[in-house]
Amino acid sequence: MKTFIFVFVLLELVYSSGVRGEGETSYFALRKGNMWTYNVTAKVVYSGLISGSVTNVITGAMQVEVVDAPKEYSAFEPVIMKRTTDTLWYEGDQRSSRSGCDDILGWRDNNLYEFANRWWTEFISITNQYSAPVLNFKSSVGSHGAWDVGVAPSGGILGTVKARTEGFEDVTVPAGTFKNCLKLVTMSSDISGPLDWGDEHRMPLVSGSERITSWLAKGVGVVKEVWVLHHKGAGAEHSEERVNELKPGYSVRQK
Repeated sequence: MKTFIFVFVLLELVYSSGVRGEGETSYFALRKGNMWTYNVTAKVVYSGLISGSVTNVITGAMQVEVVDAPKEYSAFEPVIMKRTTDTLWYEGDQRSSRSGCDDILGWRDNNLYEFANRWWTEFISITNQYSAPVLNFKSSVGSHGAWDVGVAPSGGILGTVKARTEGFEDVTVPAGTFKNCLKLVTMSSDISGPLDWGDEHRMPLVSGSERITSWLAKGVGVVKEVWVLHHKGAGAEHSEERVNELKPGYSVRQK
């Protein structure tokens, strides 16, 4: 049986989030060679009319690296971020799963946009070219603000993404305790389109919602994330709860 886990592009926006200003320390420094590694723990529940209910408990690691970036930020000279995940899925017998994504980003008016992304595994590569750039972070939003990210496509799936900041909190993860982390919430509740449910074949979404809460430390980047997802089709349903926590050994260069 093919067990399906769907990761919408909404989930990837948060890795690219950053606050930037000339002469300031960034919450997420998009300099070539910067790298972060995270512990990943997740529980995924999939149920369908054909396959019944399946629960996966997932553990592993995720690495995020800036593989290309201009010396000076420009919307016409994109930043490319590479993300790879190496996890162990527990559903009876243990198996390994590897996946990745390249995000293509750029700056405009001191705001951070995403123009496209590329999903890739050992078996497949898919490029999502956005008809309009999505606004990953609005630099003037402050610690309590909100903005419309835009419509983020992933294959045939569409969703209107919104984001807001919710002040500052202290966060403890394996890499240490980080003071005054900016809390960022990214969400979508109107996801639609055809979705591949594995053994349930391809069917339209009836409803779907996704929410990611992230904590960003100044001069470091994303230190923790909590994902909560739910997708429902005509004959299948998928939900996921996932936590990513920064590990020691990250490498960040601001300039």
